[in-house]
Amino acid sequence: MPSGTRHNSVAEIESMLEKLMLENQWSKKQLKTEVQDRGICLRNGKEYGRKLPFVLKGVPSLLVKKEAAKEFPLARMCLVVTPA
Repeated sequence: MPSGTRHNSVAEIESMLEKLMLENQWSKKQLKTEVQDRGICLRNGKEYGRKLPFVLKGVPSLLVKKEAAKEFPLARMCLVVTPA
């Protein structure tokens, strides 16, 4: 994924995740691991690495709520928990 790519909806992120999974021939488990390891934000598609949970806590507009991801199976399984 190009570093300048920005997405506006969870539907677009779901599409990006599907493409990433197909291009790399990953299972859903491998996709989830890769997304979490790379710290891919489900709001804008940008990679933040291991600091993603802290970025999400500091910038609430980047959060994707469980309800919003409910209809998107790949995005839903890639949600991260923000620190308390």
